[in-house]
Amino acid sequence: MNLAAARFPWLVLGIVAVVLGVAIAWVDTRPGWDDTGITAFALAGAAGLVAILGLRFWFAAILVVVPIAAAYLPHPGMVHLLAPLFALAGAAAGAIMRRAFGTTAA
Repeated sequence: MNLAAARFPWLVLGIVAVVLGVAIAWVDTRPGWDDTGITAFALAGAAGLVAILGLRFWFAAILVVVPIAAAYLPHPGMVHLLAPLFALAGAAAGAIMRRAFGTTAA
């Protein structure tokens, strides 16, 4: 299957990235949620998915990580340093996979 033919517009992908980031931030800020590893890999997976679908990897990482960074603004900590790294790693992996299949970024 040629993924270039199924490439989505960048605006739709941007909205998807923000929605995924908001969903991850919502789950992560729940009082009973205490699983940082799942949150980190969810950020990487969400950014990777949007990058595979055609959004530039750095833009995908920013859009996915901004909601969780905003959710933790009142309580600064390591989340502001580590969350962007996981999102960037996932988005870079997605961009590499997209390039391996021969498609271009939106």
